[in-house]
Amino acid sequence: MSAAFDANALAGLFVEARAHRAKLDALPEGARPDGPIQGAPLPADGMHKHGDRRDRGFACRRIA
Repeated sequence: MSAAFDANALAGLFVEARAHRAKLDALPEGARPDGPIQGAPLPADGMHKHGDRRDRGFACRRIA
């Protein structure tokens, strides 16, 4: 029962995501919010977008 519930919940999330994507796709050119979320804090200057892991010995595949 638990696995069936999880599968149904996951299927419901996919349906919601598709509906949300369809609403975004229906917006006119330039009206789609592709930028950062309004009011979200910006990263500090020089901060890598994945959280600066280079200082801790982790290499980002996009930089390396």
